[in-house]
Amino acid sequence: MVKWAHSGLEDGVYRGGETAYAIILADSMGVPFIGGEPGDGVVVQSLLDQGYSYQDLLGFYFLRQVPQYLRAGRLGDEEEQFAGFISSLREEMKVPASLEFSYSDFLGWYQERNLEPFNPDMASDAVKPLADGEYFTQRLSAQVGKVRDRFILETVAQTLEKHDRVAIVYGSGHLVTQRKALETYLGAPVAQSKHWD
Repeated sequence: MVKWAHSGLEDGVYRGGETAYAIILADSMGVPFIGGEPGDGVVVQSLLDQGYSYQDLLGFYFLRQVPQYLRAGRLGDEEEQFAGFISSLREEMKVPASLEFSYSDFLGWYQERNLEPFNPDMASDAVKPLADGEYFTQRLSAQVGKVRDRFILETVAQTLEKHDRVAIVYGSGHLVTQRKALETYLGAPVAQSKHWD
């Protein structure tokens, strides 16, 4: 995991997001850690079981990457970015080699699923996890979030059975969706940031 976290650092952007950053910090301070995120196989299989297609997953995961490319100033040639990203993603997801999904296919998929043309500047809105969202990709994002949240909560519970103290490091969006379950399991927080009052 440490090797993976360091290998994903490119131009100040962590390909693994907050997970990679937390791993690098923990490792640099000698703090033991485990990953709480489900592997790609867990998420992919769960979504395929729910009736989503490989095209849905490839298109969504590329779309989710677009805001990071924009922030880093790396979205000059969308087609080139798409080809590089999808190549490694296909391998991680074990997508059948016979399944074609080019940038042109992505644009058609986006138009068909979200009922409007792809606009990179709107990608952040299009991947917001909204269960009743206007866009297909928002609803898919909510399903991805549910799979991830369930896995993370199970990992937290299993870890608390083995250790007295556990620090959970993740993006604040996870706390919003997991807070009720955490409080049911652990009780109300004894201290919290004013940000969450």
